[in-house]
Formats: sequence, C-alpha cells, structure tokens
Amino acid sequence: MKSLTAGDVDEVKRRTAAGAPWSEVVPGVLGGTLLDSGFWRFFGPPELRLFSLAEWNAPNVWKHAWRGLAALSFWGEDVFGNQILLDGEGKVFLWNHENASAIETGFDLLTVLETCLGHGLGWIDFYSDGSYSLAKDGQLELPIESHWHWIQPRIMGGQATAKNLTAVERVKHLIGHGQLWLQVRGMPSGSHVIPKT
Repeated sequence: MKSLTAGDVDEVKRRTAAGAPWSEVVPGVLGGTLLDSGFWRFFGPPELRLFSLAEWNAPNVWKHAWRGLAALSFWGEDVFGNQILLDGEGKVFLWNHENASAIETGFDLLTVLETCLGHGLGWIDFYSDGSYSLAKDGQLELPIESHWHWIQPRIMGGQATAKNLTAVERVKHLIGHGQLWLQVRGMPSGSHVIPKT
C-alpha cells in the first residue's frame, strides 16, 4: 500500500482533464492507495491484501449477503467498512455498511483528494458523529484486512465510543451486516430487539 501524494492528485487531474473515465483513472492512479494514514483505502492489486477492484465487487465475496442492496461498484472503503462510490462526474458518495444507503458527501473526488492532503478526511459531514476522531485519535492498531466494527451497531442505537469498537475481518464484517440489515430493515425506529437464546 502507498500513501496519497500530491503527484497522485496531479495525475488524477491530468487524466480526467484529458477525458479519461473515472473507471480507468481511479484504479489506475489510486489503486492500492491509502488516504489519511489508511482511513480510506482504494482497492488495488490483489497482492496488497485488499482484493482488487474486480475481486471486491464480485457477487460471491460478500455482496450476496445483501441480496441486491450492494449491487453498485465500490472503488474503496473507509476503516469502518463504508464503501466509496463515484458517479460518472466523479462525485463521491459513501455507501453506509449498516443500512445500504448511499450518502452524498457533496464533493467531487478531486476536492476530497486535495483537501485530504492538508486536512485529512474528518471534515466530511458523514464522520461528524465522532467516528473519525475515535479511529484517528485513539491510536488503535487496525490490520489492513480488517474493519472497525461497532459491537452494538449504530443502526441499533450503538454509540461511537472506544468500548463499542472491535476489529473484524472485512468480508465477515460486511456479510454479517448484510444479514443483520435484512432482518431489521422493516422495523420502526426505536424498536427493541430481543436476541434469541
């Protein structure tokens, strides 16, 4: 894995200005790149232990657990398992790994990359719940093949605290969240869930 550099940003600008599609530019320039010390990861060659773009998006790896709700192409992810989406114009969306909702960040990828170099990624509203600070300031070690997992999921009232955080292997994490979401998605907000014993 490599860290994002100003040269990477310049190369993305050069290629997109020349008319290259994002589907070529992102894996070609950013594949295997870490942003903000690994808070975001762009999928690269398989030997980097993150799966290639094609491998990660294969339906039989983890997407099958979402039964069609994860049918989009994901270019990368954050350390919590939220997936990075781009539209044809390079606008960035985050696919919430707990409920399959796509949240628009309000920024294009070039803006995100440029701002990330100087300020990290904590300024994106999606992380205003304290999760960014927890992952970055807690000095917690996370293996590259893992995600941070909310022990009590956020969609079920879990809080963004260190006590509610554990590392889980990436594929198992997203399969588990898919299975959970398919069970609870129709429940009214505030429903009390009692686990089977």
